[in-house]
Amino acid sequence: MSKPFIALMVILLFLLCIIGVAGLYQPISGLTGAAHPTFEGMKVSPDNTDMHVHTQWLGYLFALGLIAMFTVILIIGSMRNGQFTGLYKGLLVFGLVYACIFSLMILSNWSYVGSDSNTFFWQMPRPTAWMIYLVWLSPLMVTALYVFNFERWIISPEDEADLKEFLNQNS
Repeated sequence: MSKPFIALMVILLFLLCIIGVAGLYQPISGLTGAAHPTFEGMKVSPDNTDMHVHTQWLGYLFALGLIAMFTVILIIGSMRNGQFTGLYKGLLVFGLVYACIFSLMILSNWSYVGSDSNTFFWQMPRPTAWMIYLVWLSPLMVTALYVFNFERWIISPEDEADLKEFLNQNS
């Protein structure tokens, strides 16, 4: 079994462990919300679930595990004949950069929720600005890797010709 598949298995076991640990905690009261005193049909949470330490850290670690899982799956998908292509390094950098940007957004959110300061950045609360301006745009990096290197790393014109010949022989 190659290293990316072992890494994927370890990541999936890590995610399973987090789910198991989360199942051991008592449910936090008020998560489903209570009826709003003024607006019928609207529910509000009586306290902020972001402030519970175990939900903060378990959720954060689970999200990092998902980022790692998606990165490894992209790397597995970019392999040719069981070998890494040049896309491997770019995908690895993407995964690390994405995890860092995501971590900064989460830390910003914890700081924002834990303080009375309601500072804004470009007309949005800081955690929302992280999400809209950086986290949301980060996958464009992977798209650019694929677009500009598709013929070199994914399927070359020679591969296409071989596939066309194969299909013509078998039809």
